[in-house]
Amino acid sequence: MDTLFYRFPAQTEKFKKQGRFEIVNQQTVGNGFIVSDFLHQRIFQFIEVTVSEEAVVWHQDTSIPFVISPRDYQIEAQGMLHAFDAMGVEKAVYSRVKLHPFETKKAPVLFDELCRRYPNAFCYL
Repeated sequence: MDTLFYRFPAQTEKFKKQGRFEIVNQQTVGNGFIVSDFLHQRIFQFIEVTVSEEAVVWHQDTSIPFVISPRDYQIEAQGMLHAFDAMGVEKAVYSRVKLHPFETKKAPVLFDELCRRYPNAFCYL
C-alpha cells in the first residue's frame, strides 16, 4: 500500500490518497495521477483504494536508486533539450534522484515543507 500526497500549483488544498502504483502502457493508461520516464517506456498510474488509517503502511524500498552526479545531470539535460525538436516534445520535467537518509514517519512534515517552499509548484510525495 502506498500513500500519495499532492498539491496543485498556487493552491492551498492538499490531497492524501491511499493505493498503489501500477505499471500501465499507453493503450491502457486512464485518468488520474500518472508518472513516467521521458520516453514513456515505463508509465505508472496510481490506483486509489479505500483503507482505514490503521492499515496504512509506508512503502519501503530497500534498493538503492540510480543516482547521477550534478555534472552528468547537466550533460543529459543538454541532450534532452537538443532532442526536443527531433522528438516533437513541447514540455518536459527533467529531474534527478538525490540520495538522502530519511525517516518515513517524517514524510507528512517533508510534504508540508515542500508546499511551503514551493507555493507555485506542483508538489507530490
